[in-house]
Amino acid sequence: MNDARLTKKEVILLAEFRRGMDERNTGWLHEMTVRTGLPSASISGLIGSMVKKGIILCDLEKEPGRPDVYWITVRDNWRTD
Repeated sequence: MNDARLTKKEVILLAEFRRGMDERNTGWLHEMTVRTGLPSASISGLIGSMVKKGIILCDLEKEPGRPDVYWITVRDNWRTD
């Protein structure tokens, strides 16, 4: 793990993902990002960057008649206990 290669906004977002929702290092994107105070317009770019860097996994969950949601998982080498 090397937090030094992250941007300031990625560090903020990663801290929330590590904090998680019901358990650490996982949760619904829409629930975790509201706590960051980051503008929603920048979140998708940050997510893409963090996926590309191998920091998180982002899985789309589709259910008929419901809005699409994303499940975030922090990859093992970036997790905190």
